[in-house]
Amino acid sequence: MTAVAIGPLEVIMAIVGSGLAIGSYTFVFFGDHFLYNINENLYMAGGMVYSIFAIAAQLQGSVFNEIAAGHWTVIIPLLIGLSVFTRLTKYRWAARYSVSILSGIGVGVVFGLTIRANILIPVSATAEGLMN
Repeated sequence: MTAVAIGPLEVIMAIVGSGLAIGSYTFVFFGDHFLYNINENLYMAGGMVYSIFAIAAQLQGSVFNEIAAGHWTVIIPLLIGLSVFTRLTKYRWAARYSVSILSGIGVGVVFGLTIRANILIPVSATAEGLMN
């Protein structure tokens, strides 16, 4: 086995990470204080940045590349999906349309499959039996 050399950046990151972990555990002993608030804010900011990069990478692979390739029909589902987030703004009414569209599609798929399985297939099987 070969030993992997640890660079100075990794050592610094390990020390900072250990300090942040210890600072987070001090909440148990000292309650809400300055060091814990810094750690909490860093944790939340890191999570938000990671989420933003993950969302951007997902949109890049699934939406923006498709639009760049000329598939313009992807814009409609993108707008429907983005309008769901208007629920978090003062334009809350716009979210009703996207929820209605998505609910209607879901009901249509389920209802269509139910009609086909419970009505159309048995009726067509009976009609074929009568014709032969």
